[in-house]
Amino acid sequence: MLRYASLFRRPALSFFAAVFGASGLIFAYTAEHLFGLLPCILCIYQRIPFLTGMIFGGISFIASRRSALSCLFLLLAALSYLTGAGIAAFHVGVEQGLFTMTEKCEDFSSLSYDNFEDFAASLMGKPHVPCDKPQFVFLSLSMAAWNALISSLFGCALLILLYIDVKKYKATS
Repeated sequence: MLRYASLFRRPALSFFAAVFGASGLIFAYTAEHLFGLLPCILCIYQRIPFLTGMIFGGISFIASRRSALSCLFLLLAALSYLTGAGIAAFHVGVEQGLFTMTEKCEDFSSLSYDNFEDFAASLMGKPHVPCDKPQFVFLSLSMAAWNALISSLFGCALLILLYIDVKKYKATS
């Protein structure tokens, strides 16, 4: 009979959920600040599920002795990562021209200014990055596509392993 691996128990799953969120944020900020890849507005929106998933995973890890509370926060972490995968998939659709861009995703390169003060004020702000042009592509996939793929796989795996853990817990009690 196959023994239930301790790697898939709830405290470990909670820890992995928190670490996955932290690693996603570290990767995004490293790409931005060390490698100079400026994020568009959809890239910034994709960071929010990593933050919430990290927080929910951490709360689940702290509450791992309380079964129902830990399950709830682990479920919220998994749903957060799946939401992030949806945002990333929308971003990929914008990059591929399948979806129209939102107002904040427009290409600002063709803006005209009425006076010098407006032009100077635009230079002082952060540069506007259009959402439909990926800045970095690896193995023919943009960073948004990699995020959609990895976040959906991790979110689904987390849901499946949480289901197995709850089922195993109910069978032993």
